Amino acid sequence: MLPDFAPPSAHGVSKRVSGRLNVRNLFIDVMEASHETCLVALWPTGAREVASTAHEIVSRGVELTGVLHGDVDDFPGDVILRSRLIQESIAKTPSGLIYVVVADHEQCLVGIRQHGETWGVWSNDRAIVGLAADFVTRHVRALAMAKRLIELGESEFVAGLFEDETQQREAERLARIVETLP
Repeated sequence: MLPDFAPPSAHGVSKRVSGRLNVRNLFIDVMEASHETCLVALWPTGAREVASTAHEIVSRGVELTGVLHGDVDDFPGDVILRSRLIQESIAKTPSGLIYVVVADHEQCLVGIRQHGETWGVWSNDRAIVGLAADFVTRHVRALAMAKRLIELGESEFVAGLFEDETQQREAERLARIVETLP
C-alpha cells in the first residue's frame, strides 16, 4: 500500500466531442484559453484552420510549442515541422490522425480523425492533461534530438534505429527533412 503524501485533489472533468467542426471549434477554444503556454500536435489541414488563432495567442505572449506533421506555411511559435508520412503509412496507422492541444497544463483536447470520422476528448483532469502534454513534448524532443544527431554527423545512427528496410528509408527521408530545419 502506498503512503498518503498529500490529500487527494478534486478530480477533473472529461467529455467526449463528436464531429469535425465541434472538435475544431473546441481545439480553438482551448488554444484561446492559453495564458502562458500552449502545446500542439497538428496535421496540415487542422494547422491551417487554427493558424489565425495561433498568431493571436503568440501576439498575446503565449509560448506556442509543438509539432506539425506536414508542411504548413507561416505557422507561428516554436513549432517543429515533421514530414508528412506517405499515404500508405497514414492508412496503416491504427489510431488515425491525432490532434492535441494543451493550454497552460490546465486543460487539453485530444482529437482523432479515423476512417472519415472525427471525435475527441476534452479534459481538465491532471492525469489526462499530463498525458496529452507528454505526447507533444516527446515528439518535440525526439525531433530535436534527431536534428542534433544529424548536425553531429550521426545520421547513420538515426537510420540504424530501425530494423526493417522500409522504416530505415523513412528514417533517412525524415533525416534529410530534419537537416533543412533552422
